[in-house]
Amino acid sequence: MILALAAAAVALTTPMSTLLEIEIIGFAALYSVIAILIQRVVVDAKKMRELNLQVRELQKEVNELIKNKAPQEHIMNKNKEMMPLLSETMKKQMKPMLVLLPLSLIVYGLVLPYVFHDAAGTYVNFIWKLGYTTFFIVALFIIGFVIAMFVQMYDKKKALQEREAARAAAGVRTGSQ
Repeated sequence: MILALAAAAVALTTPMSTLLEIEIIGFAALYSVIAILIQRVVVDAKKMRELNLQVRELQKEVNELIKNKAPQEHIMNKNKEMMPLLSETMKKQMKPMLVLLPLSLIVYGLVLPYVFHDAAGTYVNFIWKLGYTTFFIVALFIIGFVIAMFVQMYDKKKALQEREAARAAAGVRTGSQ
């Protein structure tokens, strides 16, 4: 009985309409934007950049100590100094997952079957036959990747502007003394 239901659910017999494909791509784009916004709200990007900069500086110091064959105790002390920063970074990176994982399960398990119930049994020829849920995941991955690249470029530009502003402020302070 269960195998018959699973086989019926997997049988992809009809090509998907272009309109339905566009709707699924649009839904994937909407989900990607919402996920990025949740990430931006939950995690302070400026604080993350500062933490990552501190970790990179400490890693450079540790690498220099290793290269200069410093005593192991000194290297271990630098590593101990870095551990709380790494822990804080990890916690901040995991925060959005506490929201996004349940949201993903709800979207995949409840919303998709409800919104696209007419798509059951249809497929998209994308390298191989994809059902609507798999097509949604592929579209979500591609769109999410593209959006993430744009966000990363924006963040790099913002970080550069912040560093230039900090240098200018430091130059003004040292120049006025």
